[in-house]
Amino acid sequence: MPRLLSQYCLRHIVFLLLLMSAAAHGQDRAAYSSAWRGVAFETPVAFSAPIDAGLDAVALVNPPDQTLGKGRMELTLIAFSKEMQESLGGSDADCYSYALAVFFGSTAAAKDAGMRAFLDKAIVGRTFSKSIPSAQTVEIYLVPLSDGSKIAIAVSRFQGVSEKEAEDVMLALSRTFRETTAR
Repeated sequence: MPRLLSQYCLRHIVFLLLLMSAAAHGQDRAAYSSAWRGVAFETPVAFSAPIDAGLDAVALVNPPDQTLGKGRMELTLIAFSKEMQESLGGSDADCYSYALAVFFGSTAAAKDAGMRAFLDKAIVGRTFSKSIPSAQTVEIYLVPLSDGSKIAIAVSRFQGVSEKEAEDVMLALSRTFRETTAR
């Protein structure tokens, strides 16, 4: 029982540190807004309008005048209705596996990307790298929404994009991510 209590306390301490870190970066105002399917967020660099990327998914490309796979970075948003989650097996691991296989062509096990705060919830993400069709590193989080659905949010950085630049995008995205009334 003490071990469970200490894990519980540690998880809350990490979450509070994440929130304080996001607040400390608050002066780095995100300047570009995006929205899709009842969620909205801001990023420090411009991305394209959402581009259909398959069933219940879109991608946004940076810079905005590029096409999928040709930009510096991409944001991928994948909607998981309650029904879809159930049909995949019901677990977050099942949703991650589906997203990685279908939208990123990867069946390799993704590594733990650490924890970020989305909608005041601590979310543990996944990360992986791949080289085909082009070298990229992907960081992905599965965020639960108020209606029971979930949305996967991934930032892909292609060769030549610094880890810091992708981190700035993910930090702004997680800090500003919110549900809207439009669905």
